[in-house]
Amino acid sequence: MGYRWRKTKSNKHILMETQDVAYKRFVYLRKIQEYRKEKRPIVFTDESYIDSAHVSGKGWSDDSNAGVATQLSKGERLIFLHAGGELGFVKNCLTMWRANIKTGDYHDNVNGKMYFKWLTEKLIPNLPPRTVVVIDNASYHNVQVDKSPTSKNTKSEMQDSLIQKNIAFSSSSLKMELYELIRQHKPAHIRYQIDEIMREHGHDILRLPPYHPELNASGLM
Repeated sequence: MGYRWRKTKSNKHILMETQDVAYKRFVYLRKIQEYRKEKRPIVFTDESYIDSAHVSGKGWSDDSNAGVATQLSKGERLIFLHAGGELGFVKNCLTMWRANIKTGDYHDNVNGKMYFKWLTEKLIPNLPPRTVVVIDNASYHNVQVDKSPTSKNTKSEMQDSLIQKNIAFSSSSLKMELYELIRQHKPAHIRYQIDEIMREHGHDILRLPPYHPELNASGLM
């Protein structure tokens, strides 16, 4: 019938073209174009790692031996944070430390406390005025301020949150109705800690669209 058994294709390119991701890419590209027209400095940030005894899985060799032996251990893992842009890396911004664990994703070795310490002590003091800082969507980049209640919160906590945000509701509303109101208005009231810190210092945050590491010009991934 003309069919044959073959390997299935990756759907990663499909994820990049879903409507929500495509829209976020459009917003990102338009914003960065506007910032460039304003001639604002644009700095890209990222975190990555290196193993102290890392050896490539392949190497050049002739027929005289079986090739270079690979280390059994990758040694200590170093995590580093840095930032840079068209003018090169930001001075005095590099931070490195030894990882506590060497398994899984290296993002497990970074948390909000470490990141904000680097942000306030290394990055912000060395940025030129009115810098636009580009970040990805790692969880520690997106710590929320005054986070909206979830379905597990009490009815009174939901009511307090709606009052603080000046969202009208009926005193007879059930908990499920209050939560639906919160859910509907949530996107308009999301506030991130990093955005507010940067604004206090005259800078702005620009987030990369999901599944687009190639748009991070820092090259630190």
